[in-house]
Amino acid sequence: MSGKNLDIMRKQIDAIDHKLVTLFERRMAIVDEIADIKRANGLEIYHPEREQAVIDRAVGRLSDQSLVPFVRELFMNMMQLSRKRQGEGMPMAVRRKPPVSADTSIGYQGVRGSFSEEATLGYFGGDASFQNYDAFADVFVALKNGEIQYGVLPIENSNTGSIATVVDLMGEYGFYIIGEEIVKVRYHLWGLPGADLADITHVYSHPQGFLQCHELMDAHRDWLQVPYKNTATSAKYVSEQGDTANASLSSIRAGELYDLAPLAENVQDNDYNYTRFAVIGPEMTADEFCDKISIVFSLDHVPGSLFSALSAFPKYGANILKIESRPIKGVSWEYFFYLDFNGNMADDTTRELLAEVKTHCNFFKLLGNYQACAMPNGKER
Repeated sequence: MSGKNLDIMRKQIDAIDHKLVTLFERRMAIVDEIADIKRANGLEIYHPEREQAVIDRAVGRLSDQSLVPFVRELFMNMMQLSRKRQGEGMPMAVRRKPPVSADTSIGYQGVRGSFSEEATLGYFGGDASFQNYDAFADVFVALKNGEIQYGVLPIENSNTGSIATVVDLMGEYGFYIIGEEIVKVRYHLWGLPGADLADITHVYSHPQGFLQCHELMDAHRDWLQVPYKNTATSAKYVSEQGDTANASLSSIRAGELYDLAPLAENVQDNDYNYTRFAVIGPEMTADEFCDKISIVFSLDHVPGSLFSALSAFPKYGANILKIESRPIKGVSWEYFFYLDFNGNMADDTTRELLAEVKTHCNFFKLLGNYQACAMPNGKER
């Protein structure tokens, strides 16, 4: 193929893309008008039957049937963008959460001032009763014993990846994810009032804190890094010890709560630093607003088993958001696969997809169908 012919085809693609953008703008303008009508009449944002009909119509217009999975994915993504657009400015109508009262008990790991407490308050508000626990496993045990109705646990950081302990506990206890909250993570280095950077010899934080503030710690290799079970707990410890040689890598709220002074501000390596928290409960809840599904499964340890299971997702136009493997305890070199994808269990297509995935698995569990949390807009809570 000559370079000239390639240039001609690229110009043709550019011309088509120009038309696509123009049509997309027109479509989203109509989406805005529909949103106004829904607001005025108190109508629901998500209408699965309508979306499925639109997708089926689009697929039915295809001449090339090999494009079916691609068109399904294209239109499912476009529907999701439309829902997101319609949801702007309507947080109470769009964000469905379980009702809580003063009698509702919710557990999180850490102490006051932790990112976990921030996520819990961000999701549930201040009406419920909150219980804090020393370890992630304690939250699961409390939920199992009925001491709390819901738990809030960090499951993934945008920079350092999954919180492996929590992922493993999800598989072990089998509770359901009913929602999620995303918290923007900012770290300050906190010390006692009157302390100076030159005084510091020991820094306390959760191991994730050290990972997310690697540049600061690398610049001060003489500081001893002391892993702590929680960032806010480390701030509390530094405050209680009263030693100017100690410092804590923790949140703004934690440092202020425990009367510490900032020695260095915003020391996270990447300002685009978010932690995703899973809200878990003993029963699965789902409604028309749910657009994210989490599953866990295992496969026969044979060539092609993972490929066969994953091939169902493009076939049904489903967008995989995340997949990771975790070792199966007591079985060497075999793994559970945790996977998140866009979908709603009310959709026939989603149910057909999961039914096909199950045929390839020797273990399968639905961990939840819930509403994805939009990224924070940069404003701190």
